[in-house]
Amino acid sequence: MPGTRKEDGSSVECIDEPPCWKEQQDIQTLVSQGHDITRDPQCDTRGYYKSHQCDPVTNKCWCVEKDGHVVPGSETTTHKKLSCSKPCFGQKPQKETCTEYGSCSGDNFCHILPGKSQGYCCKPRA
Repeated sequence: MPGTRKEDGSSVECIDEPPCWKEQQDIQTLVSQGHDITRDPQCDTRGYYKSHQCDPVTNKCWCVEKDGHVVPGSETTTHKKLSCSKPCFGQKPQKETCTEYGSCSGDNFCHILPGKSQGYCCKPRA
């Protein structure tokens, strides 16, 4: 909390729990209260979401940012290959490049890899 101090007068920095670990904790609370939960978020060792997530009930997979936001255009069925770290998720990119989501022609979507300012226009996944 802002203004919080230790006994020696130095300030204390409060850090929110990483989002994936928080979701897992929230799910455990719901399960302990008797709720049926089908979500099973996969976290990295620092508590952020792994880039590849799947739903075992719907058999869908998708790519996410480390904060859990879904990468537009990435959803597919689990039996199809999905490579979240490659342009267009492993499919061949279009010749057109992009700098923001929604800037590609037609039904194509913009896939910007983490840490990059420019991405690739990709065909929607079937």
